[in-house]
Amino acid sequence: MIRIAVADDDSLHREVVATMLERQGHWVEVAANGRECLDLVDSGTIDLVVTDVFMPGGDGLSLLAAIRDRQPRLPVIAMTGGLGGLSHPRFDAMRALGAQAVLAKPFTRQELAETTAQVLAEARP
Repeated sequence: MIRIAVADDDSLHREVVATMLERQGHWVEVAANGRECLDLVDSGTIDLVVTDVFMPGGDGLSLLAAIRDRQPRLPVIAMTGGLGGLSHPRFDAMRALGAQAVLAKPFTRQELAETTAQVLAEARP
C-alpha cells in the first residue's frame, strides 16, 4: 500500500484530496501546513507527498526544499489554484526544486489518479 502525505491549508480541499486517494487504495495522512507535512516525511513512512504551493506555516516551496534535503528521491506533486493555469513563477520554482508534477485546482479525480500513478511509476527503481 502506498503511503501519501497530503498538505493543504484548506481543510475541505485537504479532505477531498485525501478521500480521492484513499478510494484509489492508498493510505493517506493529512497535514495543514508544511511543518506538519515535514513531520510526516521525517517519520520515514511516506512514499509520496501531495502539497499545496501556497500555505501559511511553511509553503510548498520551503517544504519541497526541506524534503529534498532530507529525502532527495521522495516524489512530490504540487497543487494550487486561483492563478489561471500552470504558467506561474512558483510552478517553475517547484519544478526546478524537483516536483514531479503540478496540478491546477480544481482537478478531477481522474487527473489526480493519473498523475499519482505516473509519478509513482517514474519513482520506482
